[in-house]
Amino acid sequence: MRKGALYDVAVKNGCNKVALGHHADDLTDTFLLSLFYEGRLSTFAPKSFLDRTGLTLIRPLIMAKEADITGYAKDLPVVKSPCPANKQTKREFVKKAVREIAKEIPNVREMAYTAITHPERYNLFDKFRKEIDEIP
Repeated sequence: MRKGALYDVAVKNGCNKVALGHHADDLTDTFLLSLFYEGRLSTFAPKSFLDRTGLTLIRPLIMAKEADITGYAKDLPVVKSPCPANKQTKREFVKKAVREIAKEIPNVREMAYTAITHPERYNLFDKFRKEIDEIP
């Protein structure tokens, strides 16, 4: 509902673009959420168009790590989330799971990011569908 309100204000003020603060960690977390909870290999794009509103969404921080952003913003004021579900979400569960995995595989986030952003590493079933269909 927050995004919808943001989009409504943008349209009302004559804007055609909205910049969102998603970063590389959000990209990989969203991918894992889609995989675990929806059974889809999916995440958001760096740029997307919303037909309903006519807005273009851009994510200029998509290549930045959350830790780097936090480091740069350390002297800025922090507004705590008033949401009652804050830190008790599926997204938070995925973040904790990745932190646990990182104890054994320190570069797990970088590997997930690389898998998402480098299409030449794509090697899933549909790539071989024609070959499978041709097996006698």
